Formats: sequence, structure tokens, C-alpha cells
Amino acid sequence: MKTLTTLAVIGLLAILGVIAAAVFFFGGFYNVAASVEDPAIANWALVHIRQASIARHASDAPPMSPVDLDRCSKAPGSMTTT
Repeated sequence: MKTLTTLAVIGLLAILGVIAAAVFFFGGFYNVAASVEDPAIANWALVHIRQASIARHASDAPPMSPVDLDRCSKAPGSMTTT
């Protein structure tokens, strides 16, 4: 019975923590202005999330140059350089 009470208290604390975080962020108490520097933990998280996203999604070949004259001049109906 003691284990069940402990789990109930942990669950209640978790629910209260989520409610408090929601009130803090959605209530407008967190300053999102660009004139104030972000906390160090936020900067760390953003850098690591960005790097992980790039590593995961940037596996394709880079796009070709917007002015690839060899391909443009060989394509039918394309502009040619003379």
C-alpha cells in the first residue's frame, strides 16, 4: 500500500509540474523578446537540436547551381549562351 501512495504522490507532482509549466509559458510569463538574451540551457538545446536535424535530413546531394550553363544549353527549349 505504501508503494501505491508513493506512486500517487509522484503522479500528482508530475501533473502539478505540467500545469505550472503550461501556466508559465502560455500565461506570458516567459520573455520571448529578442532584446533579452536566452538562457544558456535554451541556447544549448537549440544548437544541439539544429545539428541533429541537419545530420538527419541533410543526407541528399546539394542542389545544383542555379546557373548551370552546361545543363541549360543542352535541355530542349532552354536558353542558350552564344
